[in-house]
Amino acid sequence: PQGFPELKNDTFLRAAWGEETDYTPVWCMRQAGRYLPEFRETRAAQDFFSTCRSPEACCELTLQPLRRFPLDAAIIFSDILVVPQALGMEVTMVPGKGPSFPEPLREEQDLECLRDPEVVASELDYVFQAITLTRQRLAGRVPLIGFAGAPALQLFESHAGHLGPQLFSKFALPYIRDVAKQVKARLREAGLAPVPMIIFAKDGHFALEELAQAGYEVVGLDWTVAP
Repeated sequence: PQGFPELKNDTFLRAAWGEETDYTPVWCMRQAGRYLPEFRETRAAQDFFSTCRSPEACCELTLQPLRRFPLDAAIIFSDILVVPQALGMEVTMVPGKGPSFPEPLREEQDLECLRDPEVVASELDYVFQAITLTRQRLAGRVPLIGFAGAPALQLFESHAGHLGPQLFSKFALPYIRDVAKQVKARLREAGLAPVPMIIFAKDGHFALEELAQAGYEVVGLDWTVAP
């Protein structure tokens, strides 16, 4: 897109497309995290969701690890919990427990309380602002992994290990395939260049063959798999 600096290090993107590279590109899951003192200092200034809603804070947290390490990609600081918030659901952070939904979706009719997609897109505008700001400040140093609008995307399936092979194939895999299909189709419809997509299924070692055929360019391995 016009307005973004030219990318100077495309090693990660070329590797994601299956091309030969001079070295193995490196980026880290949770590379913006509590192991960095500057991360803890930035996060102490406001609560978690206020941080997620601040494009400036998200950009700063995203860039912090790149100031310390020679990484080949940045990954935008955000959280999937901003989506149910944008849908109109209440999400709270319970000390010692983590995220909680005081009024979860229990019945089909509960879906009627959710906001329309157009409203949701508007509510999530701060995510797009954070991506735009971060791409500008990266100045082409490395590509950005993130949500829609980034030059590379990663889809997390956090519950593969809890589901097991049969339930994973029934309840997760069809939607994993559909996400890849829909993203690629929307990019084509908009006349935009394709972006490499990564699928990471936590503890999903039993489904690597299925994931490799699910429409993604990269399959992420976790600690349960010997590379």
